[in-house]
Amino acid sequence: MDLDKVASQLNDISKTKYYKFVYKGNGSCKICSRYNGKVFSEQNLPETHPNCRCAEETDDPVDIALGKFPPPGEYDIGSKNFNDSRRKLEEEYGGQINSESHSAPQLRLGNNIKRDGYNTALYRHIAFREGKYSSLYFDSNNIPSIGVGTNLKEEYIIKELLRIKAISPETATRLRAYRPTNDRQKQDELRQHMSYVKLTENQMRHLFDISLKVAREDARQVFSTGKWVKEKDKDGNVVMKWNDYEIDNDTWGEMPDQVKAICVDLSFNLGSTRMAKYKNFIKAVKAKDYRRAALELLDSRDFYGNIKKGLMNGIAKRRLDAAIELSELAEEQLTR
Repeated sequence: MDLDKVASQLNDISKTKYYKFVYKGNGSCKICSRYNGKVFSEQNLPETHPNCRCAEETDDPVDIALGKFPPPGEYDIGSKNFNDSRRKLEEEYGGQINSESHSAPQLRLGNNIKRDGYNTALYRHIAFREGKYSSLYFDSNNIPSIGVGTNLKEEYIIKELLRIKAISPETATRLRAYRPTNDRQKQDELRQHMSYVKLTENQMRHLFDISLKVAREDARQVFSTGKWVKEKDKDGNVVMKWNDYEIDNDTWGEMPDQVKAICVDLSFNLGSTRMAKYKNFIKAVKAKDYRRAALELLDSRDFYGNIKKGLMNGIAKRRLDAAIELSELAEEQLTR
């Protein structure tokens, strides 16, 4: 990699001027009406007409973000344009992505995947957020867990623990019958019964790898349906229409490892059912619109819901860190 060239390109981007179109409405500017409210970098200003005064230079941070990270094309969901809500999202969350720093710089997925591989990078990343416990603990949803976020209610985990002789058949029966509750007495009873269970580091990593494989498959399945399909509008222009029922066998395989890891982390944390509710995040990823995907991660209960309560807890940090990495990836695309 030519570092001097990269530095020069980044320096050029920082000096780029951005222009917002404000349609004046006089006869000579009708050609500009289609651009009203849109922002372009000086390198990408569309052809209009001589002496056009509709394009005004802007230093507004939201305008600059809209010009710097333009949508990759026209994307429609039914009768709505998917890009219409972009300004609102930039106003609400763009500033945080731009001004905040990654809460765990040593655990950036993009860097660590290249250095340590996919599984190890995610193991360290999730262990930092979830903690690492050799014995039973209860997560924030009162689910009995062990190791690094390993759900002890999952049948495949119970069977594996039996296979490696980490738990007894009686414990397996208890775990299968246990219903997650915030009743401290019932939690203590299970904790007391499982006090003999102490996993080794290798066992914790082994269970994590099994859970990660399931999370990866769940994420892949979430991305396997729903697709942007090319269509022509009434003027003959190509637009992308969203189809909920179209089978998508391409997106997952084409994703950069860093984006896959963020999606698997989401799946590991939420499960496939709750992950599937991040509909606009999924649409943005499928459009390779990573700045929009970053904004959508923050427009969620996990982030926005906690921030409204004054909580910058672990889950909110997890979403913000992922948003920062996605936005950096979008910025890297500008230099390619």
